[in-house]
Formats: sequence, C-alpha cells, structure tokens
Amino acid sequence: MRTQLVLTAANLSHHLGVLETAGLIEVEKGYAGRRARTWITLTPSGRSALADEIARLNQLISIVESTVESPSGRPDGVPHDGF
Repeated sequence: MRTQLVLTAANLSHHLGVLETAGLIEVEKGYAGRRARTWITLTPSGRSALADEIARLNQLISIVESTVESPSGRPDGVPHDGF
C-alpha cells in the first residue's frame, strides 16, 4: 500500500489509524515467515463508505463531463486570470 500510494511509513500508519478509529478498517499485524506484515480489511461500514465515495466521485465526473466550457475556458464565462 505504501508504495502504491506513495506515502511514508509514518504517514500511512497515521491514515490507517484514523480509518481504524472510525471503524472503517480492521488492522491485523503478524508475520509471514520472518517478515512483519500488516493486513488491512474493510469493515461493513468501510465497504459502505467506500461505495458512497465512489458514487459521489462518479456523480462529479458526470457533471464535469457534461459541462460545456465557454470560449474563456471556464464554465462560468469569467476570463481566465492565469491562476
């Protein structure tokens, strides 16, 4: 996960702690052979929250895709100021 998300070990640990405290994941630590491992499992609440987040992101994508930009490059017609 750390490599895929491009996070430091400390940063990933913090995020996982927040998600675990919120009841969205379960964290199990153990060993696979001689190597320490951490297994992360979504809880039912976590699965529901993830599905809700994906649905909201899909809504946002649909809105953005259906928005026709004005000649200024912005949907509201306000000229672009370079920012």
